[in-house]
Amino acid sequence: LWVCDRCFKYTKNAASHELHAKTCQSTHPPGRKVYQKGALTIWEVDGALSKLFCQNLSLFGKLFIDVKEIYFDVEPFMFYLLTDGDPRRDHVLGFFSKEKISYDNNNLACIITFPPYQKRGYGMLMIEFSYELSRRDGVFGSPERPLSESGVRTYLAFWISMLVRHLRSAFKVHGSPTRSANVSRKWKNTKGWDGELPLTRARAGALQNGTHPEDPFAGKRVINGIDVSVKMTLQDLAQATYIRPEDIAMALNECGLLKRRRTMGMDSHPEIIICQRDLERVAEAYHVKPQFLHPDHVML
Repeated sequence: LWVCDRCFKYTKNAASHELHAKTCQSTHPPGRKVYQKGALTIWEVDGALSKLFCQNLSLFGKLFIDVKEIYFDVEPFMFYLLTDGDPRRDHVLGFFSKEKISYDNNNLACIITFPPYQKRGYGMLMIEFSYELSRRDGVFGSPERPLSESGVRTYLAFWISMLVRHLRSAFKVHGSPTRSANVSRKWKNTKGWDGELPLTRARAGALQNGTHPEDPFAGKRVINGIDVSVKMTLQDLAQATYIRPEDIAMALNECGLLKRRRTMGMDSHPEIIICQRDLERVAEAYHVKPQFLHPDHVML
């Protein structure tokens, strides 16, 4: 099987593929840019408007996803393709799909990073973008179930990292890890790349009600000398991260942050105690890194 890496049209022999390659004019996916940072771009493609392209893309993705079932009925889906550009064209690194209308607020139906580009953080970037879409819609997002074993591992790592970063912010924990030199070299940072929004004009994007809270935990801190305590609920964390409360509870339990509990009275509900030491232990164990997505470069 021969597949064009531009439009994903497939042929059954080399001669047909070579003939197509000479005439294929695609330099980037159809649709519009919704994110660009340096040479990395995310394209939004409507399955109803670019039906053949999305069908071919889905069929190609099925080669690497055993549980993928949707590849012809693409009209109800939006596709988000991550590309790496050079002066001539954009190369597709992976993609995820999302239902246009989801009554369960699913922000991702399936996701694949193509094998040559795995283990570079591209999958995490796409997941972070799916939650950015949930944030802009003002809903708590979650991936479509059931998740594969690798999907569970990936999402647990994402949820835990997101929660650690927000809890650090809540407790004003400083000294967050920075990107290592090895990681930073994998991300191109070409200033002035065609179409990239300058930081001064980038649109970080407010919520539907026009607000853009800089500190979701403001007003919840109690400072006593050098001690800082923050009392919050799962709903508060969900409002800060746009992760579904059930997923937050699952992630906190997985990383061991639900073990320390106390009850103030006979009729009171038990409280979970998370201290800074426990938070940093989890951050080290799960190799928590800064967020890959740069909100200032979202173009929605």
